[in-house]
Amino acid sequence: MTANQQLSGLIHPFNLMDPNNRAEMFKSKPPLGTTMVMYLVGDTNFPYDDLVSGRNPKTLAHWEDCDVTDLAYVLGPVAKECIKNSRLPGIRFESIAADECEEIFPFLEWVPLNQSQCRWAVDGKIKLQVAYYDIGQIQIPPHAISAIYAAMTVYDRIYSVTGITDPKDQPTLSVDTTLERTFRVFVDCVYKERIGVWCRDLVNLRNEVMVKIRAVLHGQDPEVEWKTFCDAGMVHFLDYLNIWQPPQD
Repeated sequence: MTANQQLSGLIHPFNLMDPNNRAEMFKSKPPLGTTMVMYLVGDTNFPYDDLVSGRNPKTLAHWEDCDVTDLAYVLGPVAKECIKNSRLPGIRFESIAADECEEIFPFLEWVPLNQSQCRWAVDGKIKLQVAYYDIGQIQIPPHAISAIYAAMTVYDRIYSVTGITDPKDQPTLSVDTTLERTFRVFVDCVYKERIGVWCRDLVNLRNEVMVKIRAVLHGQDPEVEWKTFCDAGMVHFLDYLNIWQPPQD
């Protein structure tokens, strides 16, 4: 941030101030090096009860002896199958699984979540995210994989409040100036330089992966849950919370 930039308390989607730049990004085609990253972030201190009314989903007893790395091993094939059967079968896949106390995630505790995003967390303990980047870039900044996590999380939060999926039309997110500074410095030019990738052609695939991996973690049939999502004409995975039924005890 240059000396003449004043903090406004506003976060711009993908740290792109010009809506035309966001429009150009969203209508572009996925580059050949497009890589999907599936994140599983374990958080045993997640404030689920404070943020979500109603009872928790049933305790996921069938995962009691698993850590997030084990879960990534289980869910990776689900995501890969989605890619294989999509219109973009050449997309690469990576997974990142860690507890928030581990090195990669402590500095992401600032990423703002709202009630819908907290409800999406499985059993209030496992945050799920899917983002994309271009591995074909000559040099990937070390923080880029975490930056795209932050940018997509903010994108989802804005959607949950406004119902707008097109980044061009998404409004800024009002936050305190400390959070604005953190987001601006952290996400930086990752999307301006097209290292981070987000475009219309990737929306459906991301929704499918998010719906299916969450279904598997809840012990539900991923194909049934995804069909229900599609039949309802939904456009963002968070919409599914409006009709999703937790598994019965």
